[in-house]
Amino acid sequence: MIENTRPVIVFNRMFAGKYLCNHIGHEVINLFKSDNGHNYVYIQPYGTYHAKFKERIGYVLLVRGVAGKKALEVLGLATELIDVFDPTIEQPWESTKKYISDNNICYGGASLLKIFVHHEGEADAQNVYLTFKAGKVMRPNKPVYLIYGTIDTISDPDSVSILLKNTSQAKSSLKQYFDIDAKDYNILYDLVNDKSLWTLDTEKITNVNNVVVREDNFFDICGVDDYELAFSNALAYYMKKYPELVVDFAKTKLNIKGRISKFPIVERETNNVDILLENDEKIVVIENKITSKINGKKVVNNDEVRTQLDKYYDYAKKRAIGDEEDSRTNKIKDVVCYVLTPNYNPINLTEYNSTDFPCDKIYKQIFYSDVYDFLIDKHPEDMYFQEFLKGIEKHTKQHHNDLFEETMEKFVKQIQQKQ
Repeated sequence: MIENTRPVIVFNRMFAGKYLCNHIGHEVINLFKSDNGHNYVYIQPYGTYHAKFKERIGYVLLVRGVAGKKALEVLGLATELIDVFDPTIEQPWESTKKYISDNNICYGGASLLKIFVHHEGEADAQNVYLTFKAGKVMRPNKPVYLIYGTIDTISDPDSVSILLKNTSQAKSSLKQYFDIDAKDYNILYDLVNDKSLWTLDTEKITNVNNVVVREDNFFDICGVDDYELAFSNALAYYMKKYPELVVDFAKTKLNIKGRISKFPIVERETNNVDILLENDEKIVVIENKITSKINGKKVVNNDEVRTQLDKYYDYAKKRAIGDEEDSRTNKIKDVVCYVLTPNYNPINLTEYNSTDFPCDKIYKQIFYSDVYDFLIDKHPEDMYFQEFLKGIEKHTKQHHNDLFEETMEKFVKQIQQKQ
């Protein structure tokens, strides 16, 4: 066990909040060594912590929220902490500013003071740019999640999930303290002292001028990068335009069995179905979800209300059977149903099972990564196709990384300007 006279453990939640929309998140330095080879830690928000914890904080878990779940992903662990911030003095900004200057703390050749100066005067005095100097900041060699509750809500089988059964998620604060009396303290203490897990060191920022930042795409520019409607429209557009790709995708990614011909019918929002494909043999229902979940499942007057997935399947079955007024065919067609989601927002279909509707047997989960991996090597002669792929790529990640990626971009650009 690592000996430490300051046993308090702190969750430092990074890359969150409206501040990042127009500023660089100061916490970005936590993931890198400075040019002089040292690790410095910034505690959210403002670089400060409560005075009662002075010289008692021994471990800082660098975490970020997991979209749609009561969970945190652990990005790193800071240990062997030396205070730079002093909570007992009236103007800690002045003392930390002197500390940065005296120690020539730079990242990628740019002074920390220059990187984070956005405004003149009082705006700077509101922030402390450093909280600790850390002997070590290590990253885990596999994904680590802190789950608030008694059930593991993370689907990654190669990850480590720590269930915090007696702890509630902080509603507004970006830091959470655990002293030795906290009920889940021992679980967290074992985690931070698991030497087999914390094996990846942080690195300096080098060759910053060669860093490729994320390219904007039409979805980002138009502010619809999370809009299900925009992506459903785009998907339907390309399904109509390149029917041969749809057949290939159905065979290789959807695992639809039997003979598959092109789908001459591609419909949007028929009976509220996001995308419906139809040919002479099959009807394919695709429900597209990005940040939302399945609508409908609730109990009213002791009766379970059907979900939208029930309704779409029933509609497709009736359509597959046809009737005298249906001039397309009287042959009963196969119905196959899918829920398409980003990799960071999987849907547990078993939650929507009912007595007469085994949802997880009727619907299958497919991910945006399935679509992206299939299309990445395709090169249709279409000027917007690459924009479409860029928009999809965001949703192939295990996490909704907007604020993290934007912060990294701003950090790199600022260093490039201030070198």
